[in-house]
This record gives sequence, structure tokens and C-alpha cells, in this order.
Amino acid sequence: MANKKLGLAITGTGFISTAFAVAFKAAPKVLDLEGELGLGIELVGVSSRTQKRAEDFASRYGVANAFDDWKTMIADERVDVVAIGSEDHQHYEQGMFALEHGKHLLCEKPIAMKTEECEKLYKFAQEQKVAHAVGFTYLANPAVFLMKDLIEKGELGDIHSFRGHYNEDYFSDPAMPYNWRCDATRAYCGAGADLGYHLAGLLCMLFGLPSKVAALRHTNIKERLDEATGKMREVTTDDITNAIIQYKSGISGTFQASRTATGRKLFQCLEIHGTKGAVLLDLENLNQLLVHLPHKNPQLEGYTKLSIGPTHKYYKYFCPAPGHGMSFNDFVTIQAAEFLRSIVDKNAKPVADLGLGVQAQKMISAMVEASSTREWVGVS
Repeated sequence: MANKKLGLAITGTGFISTAFAVAFKAAPKVLDLEGELGLGIELVGVSSRTQKRAEDFASRYGVANAFDDWKTMIADERVDVVAIGSEDHQHYEQGMFALEHGKHLLCEKPIAMKTEECEKLYKFAQEQKVAHAVGFTYLANPAVFLMKDLIEKGELGDIHSFRGHYNEDYFSDPAMPYNWRCDATRAYCGAGADLGYHLAGLLCMLFGLPSKVAALRHTNIKERLDEATGKMREVTTDDITNAIIQYKSGISGTFQASRTATGRKLFQCLEIHGTKGAVLLDLENLNQLLVHLPHKNPQLEGYTKLSIGPTHKYYKYFCPAPGHGMSFNDFVTIQAAEFLRSIVDKNAKPVADLGLGVQAQKMISAMVEASSTREWVGVS
């Protein structure tokens, strides 16, 4: 039984807000926050642009109150925690408003549209002394923690290069109508921000900020039908971002984010090479990590497939049997649990705090600038 229940408010009723609702309800029990910390959660409110949409969401996911005004919801004294799942261009305003009212904040990426806004949000969260996190869901994958552990313990030797990409095909059909992700004023830069942000966050978690980048951005489908007007409308965000990344340590690598990669669904892949070995993470195979380490028998040299199981971080909370697998919503649950833990335990840390969101924004912003100038751009 929970001794303390935190009130949660969610902005937005789309895909990630749905995942938040499911994850926050599950997290205290699945990861035993109730037993360990006496901590529970109550879904106090959800906001949407229309009252009906908010009410439908609230009814389906067991949220106590529905709002068509997110400010009224966030300011409600019953709300302790805010999870922002709205459109990208709303994140900064909603995040700052939540912090001004002393709420703990989990914000879906990107945390803002501009680097300066990201920095302000992060600084203000620190000043307010509240728990804060950014929604880098895939960083909660046990395979990612294993990869990080291998690198930090020197199992791969000195890291010298990597190859990363995040490819999906959800925008590959020219007949797909215009939506907010086509508008640079609402979705920042397109695939680079929507998909590339995840890869940037992973790279920053592993290696920190790079020293410089070179990049090219491209929009394959330059117009889409605006169903509201019946007319074709210009797409002002990119479909593909390609980049070369350089670190002061000498590490270098390639980066690609594409939303028109026909046939790909979740091809977030990072291959890292060191002087002793290598790892390959491919999120179309969520529960595996390919590892290459030196072997005494040269006939057995090469990658070995590791299946994630209960000996790896977090897995045991979801399944006792190795190889049975975890899912995206399990990773969101881990993310929610560690964020909640950081609220009551000041020594605990979320999977990714707003500071990592700032770093990822700096990397992506440098790519946008480099594509425009056709020159190397420093990242700082």
C-alpha cells in the first residue's frame, strides 16, 4: 500500500501521452516503488485541445479529470507531477509553466524548439529544486545499459568510431496528408528532431557532446495535401538528416535520421568499434545486443548475439525468463519509475534528465546550421 500518492497531469492525448498514462499507473507496482518507497501515483488530469478528446482519454485510461485548458490543469493544487506529451512547439511553454508552479517535470523530447530555451528550462528546473527528466524512452532498454557498461569498463578498449542511424518509413507515402510534423514552426526540423533526437541522446549519454559536425538535410516529398484546405502545402521540415560527427577524443562517426526509409519500422542502430571489440545495438531487435570480444580461437571470432534476460538491468521486474522480451511500453514504465524515484530519493537519478535533452538539442541544432552553411559547425 502506498503511503504517499503523487498527482499526475498529462498534456496531450496522442501516442506518447497514452504510453505515459499506462506506464505511470504500472510503474509503482511493477518496479515495486510502493513496497520500497511507499510511493504511488494518481492520474489527476489530462488536457487536450478539445474537451471531448480529453474526456474520451480520461474515460479510457482512468484519469480523474479532463481539461481543454492545460494551464488550469497544471496549476491545480492536486497536481504534483506533469508529463508533457503534446506537440513539439508546446513543450517549452508548458514546461516553464509547470516549473513556475513547482511541479516535477517529465517532458517528451525535444524539450524546446531552440537551444536557448532548452538551457533556460534546464536551469530553471535546477533552481526550482524539482525532479526533471526528458523522454528518451529507448535509453531505458536493458541492452543500452549493457552496452554502456561494456564501454565504461573498457571491455571494448579505446573507442575510435561508430555508425548510427534511426530510420523509419512513416512519411514515405506521398499520399500521406500534411500534418504538424511537416511544419518547421511546430516540429522544429523534421526527421532530425523527431528520430535523430533519440540517437543524439544515446550518443551524448555514451560520449558527451561532440566537438563539431558536418551535415546535409533533405526533404524528399516537398508538398503534401492539406486536408483542411484541399490544397497542396509546402513541407518545411526535413525527411532525411545525414551527418559526420567528430569528438575531441578522436572518436568519429556517421549519423543518419530518415522518416522515408522504405521498409524500415524502428531501425535505430548504433555500432561502436574499439581497439579490443565492438557492439551493435539494433532496436528492430529490441531484446538483443551483438557483442564482439577477443577470442582465443580465431575460428570463433566475430559478433555473438546476447539475448536480454533477468541478469540484465530491470528485466527481472517484467519477466523471469530470458529471451522472452520486453517492449516499448516496458521502457516507458522504467522511465516513469526512475523519474518517480528521483522525486522522493534525492540520490536517485532519472534515466535521462533535462541536461541530456540540452546536449541532444545542441547536437541537432549544429546539424541544422551545418546543412545550411555547408561547413563544419562546432558544438558547444
